[in-house]
Amino acid sequence: MNNLNWIVPSIATLLAATLTIVFSKRIKERVKSFRLGNINLKKSQNNNIQIITNQYDNESKGDYKSEQTVIAHHRIFELTDGLVKLATDAFRPVKFNDPKSFADYLNEIIDKYNEYVLYFDSKEILFDSDVVKVVHEIRGIVLKCIQHQKTIENFKSMKMPWEYITPEIEALNEIYDNQVEKELPKLRERLKEIIKNK
Repeated sequence: MNNLNWIVPSIATLLAATLTIVFSKRIKERVKSFRLGNINLKKSQNNNIQIITNQYDNESKGDYKSEQTVIAHHRIFELTDGLVKLATDAFRPVKFNDPKSFADYLNEIIDKYNEYVLYFDSKEILFDSDVVKVVHEIRGIVLKCIQHQKTIENFKSMKMPWEYITPEIEALNEIYDNQVEKELPKLRERLKEIIKNK
């Protein structure tokens, strides 16, 4: 009789613990399925709740993506506008009463160019092929100018003879005349039109 006094409570405790473990797993699975948005209705012909939930989720994801696309297009145009204006000032062959030197402009345009490239590359998936093409053309022109100006500044710092520096200056001036002054404004306008027609 004494043995029954401790066996019955022990069995009851073990049984309670086992049931708790079994039911807690099922409860956790239910909670997890509700968190994931999986609502399963038993013996239902039309699972209307599931359809409405999924439709809402897809629409909200689409709205979010289109909102992100609009923001990205607006931002890339702002960056393009700033880059084109700075490139026009920075690489202008003759500057009158400008407090900035070519080296100052070079540092500024490198920072602006890097910001432009990093932003575009991080959001490229949001842009269609027309925008990508225009942005790459703009990047190509500005990069060529940066490379020539960097070479000029390096040659100057190394006190190289002018016979080495002059061809670089002439090449940069040619790019400025043919591409910075003529092409960059056209590319900016083309990008503006593409974005406006979205």
